[in-house]
Amino acid sequence: MNGVEEIVHTFPWYIKYFANQVLKKEGIPVLLSPTPEFSFVDGKIPETNKYQEYMKTISEELNILYIDHYSYIANNMESVGEDSIKDSKWFPIDNIHTSQEAAESNAKMIINGIKCLNNEGLISILNEQEKNANYPCLNKK
Repeated sequence: MNGVEEIVHTFPWYIKYFANQVLKKEGIPVLLSPTPEFSFVDGKIPETNKYQEYMKTISEELNILYIDHYSYIANNMESVGEDSIKDSKWFPIDNIHTSQEAAESNAKMIINGIKCLNNEGLISILNEQEKNANYPCLNKK
């Protein structure tokens, strides 16, 4: 727009770039897949999306931690049930943006994902309430 050439990269390129920046600073990058939309099909949330696959692939390429946040939330949403989610208005505006209640539930799934990684460095930063949260870990394939 201003006449200056700009190079635009792909989503995976930017994720790798940011993860490598964290590694350079001796941090612990943790990639999370995006959250699922409210899109039940026969009582289930569709299993995957391309951004979920990107995050998993990049974590494997860079040998860094990955939390399949999408699947944790999908499993949780399925256990709550489509009708209950509609009734409680977890998605009050559209099928993407959640209520505070749903956002808090999604945050618990991040905590659960951290616990399931069994990474002592990350677990050590959790408070006692977070350490005591108990949700099932995903089955590793």
